[in-house]
Amino acid sequence: MLTIDRRLFSTVLRWAGGVSLGMVLLLTVWVLTQWQYVLANENVGDVAMMYLQNPTSVVNNPTEWLQNSWHLYRQKFIQHDGRVMDFFSENATTSEGQSYALLRAVWLNDKPSFDLVWGWTQQNIQNRENDVLFAWKWGKDTATGEWKTLDATQASDADQDIALALLMANKRWGEARYKQQALAILDDFWRYNVVNTKIGPVVLPGGDWYKTDTAIPVSTILNPSYFSPATYRIFAEVDTSHPWRQLAKTSYQVIQKSQTLSKTSLSPDWVMLNRSTGDVYLQNDFERYPTQKSNFGYEAIRTPWRVLLDATLFPRQAGAGATAMVTKTLTTLEAYILKNGKLPGLLNPQGVELEPLKSKAAYGALYPLLKTYRPALVKQLVMAYDWNDATITDDYYAQNWYWFGLALQTLSKQGYNETLPPLERLTFFLVP
Repeated sequence: MLTIDRRLFSTVLRWAGGVSLGMVLLLTVWVLTQWQYVLANENVGDVAMMYLQNPTSVVNNPTEWLQNSWHLYRQKFIQHDGRVMDFFSENATTSEGQSYALLRAVWLNDKPSFDLVWGWTQQNIQNRENDVLFAWKWGKDTATGEWKTLDATQASDADQDIALALLMANKRWGEARYKQQALAILDDFWRYNVVNTKIGPVVLPGGDWYKTDTAIPVSTILNPSYFSPATYRIFAEVDTSHPWRQLAKTSYQVIQKSQTLSKTSLSPDWVMLNRSTGDVYLQNDFERYPTQKSNFGYEAIRTPWRVLLDATLFPRQAGAGATAMVTKTLTTLEAYILKNGKLPGLLNPQGVELEPLKSKAAYGALYPLLKTYRPALVKQLVMAYDWNDATITDDYYAQNWYWFGLALQTLSKQGYNETLPPLERLTFFLVP
């Protein structure tokens, strides 16, 4: 029979307990040290770090996170044929989704993915009869079960982002076909998506929308978050046949006017423009546009990002226009965050929150603005929000804008690239 020495057993048990307690204490100290580092580090707001999986490594290597995030995004959202799926829209595909994938692929020097996505885009949604622009929605026809173009209306934000991605691809990989394809898109973009007004040329949500607006001669609906002044300045460098710089100027005019329409001073999702006078006013024609309202919400979160991109790539040209927009936006966001500890949801022009924030995209799109000008606020948002949830969301829009938010912040910190021309700076800042 085995005999146990009780005193020896007791000694071993106390020793094991002491070792275990010591290990727990060491682990606790390490966790607290890492968390203190997160709170103290100047990059506390890095979107990637907010996932809290390995804060210190992500803070020190944001480019690595951007690459890993892209790898996961490809696996989850991009099909083997190059189609990007929107799980929140019955697995449909939009020109917007294709444009985001193209931009991310070229930024990360992923030519195989770029060509795959671009090939599907050309074959399936660049199929309009009279131009080389893109049908905005492709998916399953519920009546027939056929997968096809569901709505051939073009969306100007996707059209311009695809053209920009092609110019970046030409610059990065040196293939002339990309530039030729981009120039063809730009020619039709100007023909169908730009309208002349009292204040100058303005980008429409899509030319097909404008055709329906001609029934009311002076009325045009606009989406300020489609305006991308930096993109137009880049277009001006390769296409001298259209006044792209003037388009950048009038884009700021509309954005600034749109901010005066709301008590929040935030540029809204949608506005109306009187083409004869240049006046901008709230969108209240709910018979023609029942869902396109003048609230600050899902669409408008992109406007500060696009303005900050312009200020980053073209600081002198962006100038006062970007400064005025940023100042008003920051004032409102700062007041709201300090009071509520989170970002606002859907705000109407009177500043009333109609519903809480639904899409996490706002945290990504607004991140570089807050991180650049109000870093203390970003710390508060880190503590108040379940960032880990953002890594597993099926919301492709949120996934993209988290990525774009950190990418823009990373670009703005790369001072050594400031001597490069803007298109090269934009293209090469994330070379692996």
